[in-house]
Amino acid sequence: MARQSGIMLYNEAYDHFAAGRIRETIDCYRRAVIQIVANENIHQQVGNQLPPTHASELLVFIWQNMVSFFNRSAHEGFTQENYPEAYELIYAYRPTSTLSSHPNFKGSPAKLKLLKAMQIIAGLTLGLMAWEKGDRPTAAKRYKESLDAAAAYPTFTGESTPETNLDCAVAFNVKQMKDNLAILVSRDALLAGEHSGRKEVLELRNSRVAEDGTLEPQNTFTVSTDPCGREGCGKRGVGYKRCGGCKQVTYCGAECQKLDWKAKHKTACRLQAKE
Repeated sequence: MARQSGIMLYNEAYDHFAAGRIRETIDCYRRAVIQIVANENIHQQVGNQLPPTHASELLVFIWQNMVSFFNRSAHEGFTQENYPEAYELIYAYRPTSTLSSHPNFKGSPAKLKLLKAMQIIAGLTLGLMAWEKGDRPTAAKRYKESLDAAAAYPTFTGESTPETNLDCAVAFNVKQMKDNLAILVSRDALLAGEHSGRKEVLELRNSRVAEDGTLEPQNTFTVSTDPCGREGCGKRGVGYKRCGGCKQVTYCGAECQKLDWKAKHKTACRLQAKE
């Protein structure tokens, strides 16, 4: 049997959806994404007149269709457990995934931009799914990762006027994440020569996409964040690891922890251990 093309799989998905066969619809979308990335021109166009929030690239257009099911309430059954293969593909395109995991997007800025678009769209979906599970820190983390990925493209962030449907589609997702994630930053407190930054709060206004494409505000929730303990770093985030000695100071990564250990924390940590 000949391999089905991406557009053939999309058309099959359309027929399944019209007949109410949602599981088959999602699976065809999933297979279409894999097929286009692996074997076809990832820049091929849909060819129809589309609303501005729908990408004209067939790959991203299908991607939007697939992830839109998982942007709905988990009560509708669109969960990792019920659709493990589709979820695995979405997770593979999380914002922190690298080019080494997606080699077919190497070679040009245009290809990289397509990858970033898919990652940002996936980030919103993963954030919403985490929130549905009550995993607020992960929801905040996915939103932040997506906004970081979008920062390299002014047409994605709203700093520049969107020029293409792809720009508009991603900017729509970025706006949702900006609305969902408002970060309040305060300076780190210094106590007795040690970095003792207090937790800061993320105010998150969760939004969903209704079937007509409008935003439905959900409940507001808060997530505690920590500052990096190295003086001069200034980063804040969720899930930072603590010093293994004093269990008090948090760091954004191993490099900052090593630098702070040499600079001053080595002495302070030992003093605290003796108390």
